[in-house]
Amino acid sequence: MRTYCVVLLMLLTVAVAEENDPEHPNISSSSGAFTGSQAAAISRMGGDALETKLQGPSFGSNSSDNFARLRDAIKKENPIPGVNEGKPGEQYDVILQPGHYGRPPGLLGASGQIVTERALVAYITGVAAENLRTSGYKVLVVSADKFSKGLNTKVFLAVHADGKLVPCSTKGPSLGYPSSSDVFAMHAIGWAVSKALGYSYADYHHDNFTANLAHYYMFSQVHADRVSGVLEIGELTCGPKEEQLIKSSDLIGTNIAEGIKYIVKMPTQ
Repeated sequence: MRTYCVVLLMLLTVAVAEENDPEHPNISSSSGAFTGSQAAAISRMGGDALETKLQGPSFGSNSSDNFARLRDAIKKENPIPGVNEGKPGEQYDVILQPGHYGRPPGLLGASGQIVTERALVAYITGVAAENLRTSGYKVLVVSADKFSKGLNTKVFLAVHADGKLVPCSTKGPSLGYPSSSDVFAMHAIGWAVSKALGYSYADYHHDNFTANLAHYYMFSQVHADRVSGVLEIGELTCGPKEEQLIKSSDLIGTNIAEGIKYIVKMPTQ
């Protein structure tokens, strides 16, 4: 009983710190612009190239050996290749920011019983960045605290994970964006993550909170031609969801990259 209380106290302490952290977004209500465009997004994306590029869970991805491999790789927190502050005025195709990456010890974001938010989203961001670079995209990965102001890109995406005072109190992944002009592109990110987690997009949407997140601290530092957004991949303080996120981490990273490629190739309005 004593051990259980200590673990619960640690989880609550981390969750409180995460919810009070100015770097962490607070996505708490659904946006009418997003929900109103869902049907059009499903119709459009279901009939074009994005759907064929996305991968869903396979039998092998749920094996205990694969889970152990991913868990150990995430916990190592290997540095993401090519992280730097970027150059103002230079044009990038994609800028990615893993939540809390590069911050001082103790500022790890949320924490589950197995991995921290910083470790998990760094791993996923690394998978996405490698996929994009291999495909010829100019990708910049920036840390949470060290980045140049006035960066230019087509797509900016910050990747986080949730932590809650009451475990398992969130419904699932969530998306935030600063402007209604970003709505359709964020559907592509949502579609990509839903596939990795084994949802149909319509079902995923019911687990999703999407809000206008205009005041997220990085949006004022980056000019993005196509979309700026924040992705919360799910809740780490919920044991079953944490395990699902670990099992799906490679797929999430790969599918995020495919969603971003789709956004970059979308005709400008």
